[in-house]
Amino acid sequence: MRIPVLMLLLGIVFISCKSNNDSNLNFRETLIRVDNSTIDSLSDISSIISAVSVLKLNETVGSYIGEAFDIKTTSRKEYLIFDYKTDKILAFNSEGNFIKVLSKSGDGPNDLLKIGNFWTTDKNEIEVYDFAQMKIFTYDSLLNFKNQKRSKRFFHFNNLNKVPNSTNYIAYADFNMMNEPIDNEYYHEAILDTNLAIKSTFDIYPEKLQGILTVGYKNHFIRFSDSLRFVKSNDNHVYDITNSGVIGRFKIKYSKHTLPDDVTSILDKNLGILKNRSVGVVMKRSLIFKDYTRLFEEWLEDDKYAYFSSIEYKNDMPILFYSIYSKAKNSIICNSKKIAELKNYKLIFPTFQFFDWRNNEFIGIISGLNLKNNLLPNSQLQKDVDGNPESTYLVKIKLK
Repeated sequence: MRIPVLMLLLGIVFISCKSNNDSNLNFRETLIRVDNSTIDSLSDISSIISAVSVLKLNETVGSYIGEAFDIKTTSRKEYLIFDYKTDKILAFNSEGNFIKVLSKSGDGPNDLLKIGNFWTTDKNEIEVYDFAQMKIFTYDSLLNFKNQKRSKRFFHFNNLNKVPNSTNYIAYADFNMMNEPIDNEYYHEAILDTNLAIKSTFDIYPEKLQGILTVGYKNHFIRFSDSLRFVKSNDNHVYDITNSGVIGRFKIKYSKHTLPDDVTSILDKNLGILKNRSVGVVMKRSLIFKDYTRLFEEWLEDDKYAYFSSIEYKNDMPILFYSIYSKAKNSIICNSKKIAELKNYKLIFPTFQFFDWRNNEFIGIISGLNLKNNLLPNSQLQKDVDGNPESTYLVKIKLK
């Protein structure tokens, strides 16, 4: 594994996410064993629930949410909702009232061309990554535009994020970003300096895999306390990113059909399908991993628990299920297609999309109609939900 001199000088050592040469690497991982021989239809987690609340987002003209793609919170307890349909980031206060459009695509001087992802910094600022221009737009803690910066050299990344307690950025590019190689090597992850210049690359892959189409996530980097977690598609590891490096933090192993650490052979034998961009092969591409169970999209955690989603296939149909892992018990305490609180609030939860590490809350987003349908008889939340299919609610839970 190549470790650039500059990274050594900075005290940053990265461990490649590739597995074919990993036998001599110390990942220091916690193994999470998931028994997927039987998946419950519904699990009641009342015993570990501390609080449940719902918050209606009071949308107005210009702030209607078409497709909520991502959620973040600020130090002032505001909610930032990325609407993928309109390519806007909308700001709401702690009571759910609309404040302003924080950021949008458009042709104005401070508009983005295409929002990639966004995050909050250690300075309580908000940064938004412009995928189409390799720019970062910065907003202050009062949600006012501050500045923008652009890389002198253009690259495409699925996600960017700020490395906590650092001026550096971390970036992830899947096989389909078609970036030029650095030092004749194709890479997935890169460290960027404060001006978005690439300082170093890692997680190297062979040229023959350049351009294949695989699943990307809305968030490959997830804030946890003073560090970042990192997940990538078709990989059952959860990595930790800090100024001292990138290491494997968790490894998820399923009792049935667990995804192998090295998926290179699976990709190799399906190169024709993975590089074929015809509409008719979309289903074929989605099925190349149908024989394996794997981590999928969500990974959220607090100090005591981790919540994550998994995907497996039955009769070529995808099945999603959700797990809650207890760090204290080092075991899975919930494994189900749906998760609910049936004792007091009587609510079937939506998929949680964000963990608010400032307020220790898991947050999901759902329409008023779907939330109403998820409430069971005699729920104390009935009075708080209007059932309007056009309204949008946040569902928030705290775990004991």
